[in-house]
Amino acid sequence: MKLYQLTVPKDDAQTVMNEFGDIGMSHFIDLNHDVSPFSLPYTSSVKACEASERQLNYLFQECKKHNVRIN
Repeated sequence: MKLYQLTVPKDDAQTVMNEFGDIGMSHFIDLNHDVSPFSLPYTSSVKACEASERQLNYLFQECKKHNVRIN
């Protein structure tokens, strides 16, 4: 195993991280461990994803409750 530090422009960061994640042979180290998670730039995106997940779970439960088939 080797340790590399990669600096990526902000506009390309998501694409690069997705590619590394798809490979499945990478380990990421949080260099912002001393920063509050609520002050990081992607916090609003994570909150929006969590809200969408809650809404989807609610819809799935309602469909299940009313015997609505989901394909």
